[in-house]
Amino acid sequence: MRPIRLRPWTWISGLLIFFGSGLLGLALQAQPGLRLQAHLAYAEPAPAGLRAPRLELKAGSRLWLEGNSTLHPYSVEATRLLLEGTVEPSSGPLNWRIVELKVRIPVAGLKSGIEGLDRNMYRDLKADQHPEIRFILTGYTTLSPTSAEGNTIQARGRLLVAGVERDIELQAQLTISGNEIRVEGSKELFMTDFGITPRRFLGFMRVDNKITVRFALVFLVQTEQS
Repeated sequence: MRPIRLRPWTWISGLLIFFGSGLLGLALQAQPGLRLQAHLAYAEPAPAGLRAPRLELKAGSRLWLEGNSTLHPYSVEATRLLLEGTVEPSSGPLNWRIVELKVRIPVAGLKSGIEGLDRNMYRDLKADQHPEIRFILTGYTTLSPTSAEGNTIQARGRLLVAGVERDIELQAQLTISGNEIRVEGSKELFMTDFGITPRRFLGFMRVDNKITVRFALVFLVQTEQS
């Protein structure tokens, strides 16, 4: 039988492969993070049951504005509200804690029942360029002792009106019963803080700068099993 001769490059590459794989194994053992990253790159998606419970706006929720003028007071109802939010379980009487909350109000859905007032309001709110009013919750703290019957909270958030965004704080009553969360309160705002000039008519009739936003919102916690 004729002896098998290996070309120099064949056994050299074999040695490199052998020792190279051994060194790579040692490197992975010495740096567990590398192995973890490789594993995560091919990890299966998280089970659907682990998704954060989301919030759904319950029918009957209300948000409305109240203002005044030298002629008469007025009220504007938000006929459409859009909600995005999530919660997480919490211990104690309040079994849920709000993690994320965004409320969007289409300007075209604000109705006073007076056509002329609505037309001027849409113009002042620059509805063509900014069709939504938006509030994003950034955090809140409980001011009163925690109980299932109701709690006063200090909420913080960002409010976008007519293209101008402001940080605001407000107090509200938070009540949680089972999978139902109720938030009620009000907040005084000034039109000029959002670049809106209160209207004047005939030199002596005018709309007050201050408006009051009132809300009575009810959220339903929706879990994957709901």
